[in-house]
Amino acid sequence: MFSMLAFLAGGVSGITTAAVSRGPLKYIGIAFGSVALAVWFSAAFAPHLLLPVIGNGGTERWVAYPIMLWLMGFGGYLMRETAAPGSQHSQP
Repeated sequence: MFSMLAFLAGGVSGITTAAVSRGPLKYIGIAFGSVALAVWFSAAFAPHLLLPVIGNGGTERWVAYPIMLWLMGFGGYLMRETAAPGSQHSQP
């Protein structure tokens, strides 16, 4: 139950961070969160659709991998270096 809750929260957070991110990461977060949630809802409420095709392990991968990729991308986005307004930021 806790992993299902974690996967649900991961998909939702991928979509909701579109409000604070800019550029392509905004759309990547929405796409990865939507894929994770769609597979999660399919596995939770209609297991006869995907489970016979990709199995339990495949279902978990289709939920977990988009969330992990989004987390790595969003973490890099948050660690980016930004210059303060009006400062002279030199490029290496």
